[in-house]
Amino acid sequence: MKNRVLSTTTMIGAVSACVFLSVPAMSIEAVAHECSIRAESEQITGTIVKTDFKSNSFTVQTSEDKTLEFSIDEDTKYFVNDKEATKEEALQRGSMATIHYEGKKATRVNAQSA
Repeated sequence: MKNRVLSTTTMIGAVSACVFLSVPAMSIEAVAHECSIRAESEQITGTIVKTDFKSNSFTVQTSEDKTLEFSIDEDTKYFVNDKEATKEEALQRGSMATIHYEGKKATRVNAQSA
């Protein structure tokens, strides 16, 4: 029981820290999800230059002129201006986006609309 209380206290502390550092308008579920993404994945920002929904992939070009291709699947989360969106809405060619990824798999795409 003591370990369970300690685990719960530790989790509450970690979530509280993330809540404090996150956008105030986000739900607790969104904050927890965002915090877990920040802890587990890398991120990059660039312009979406190509999408291929048949092969579940898209390509981003960074300001350093790097071109990176990412795969997507049913677990990838999509946002436009920090609001949930479909992959078709978020993966618009020419859109600036921040991609959270693990390996070559995009776990979250947050695009900015023009």
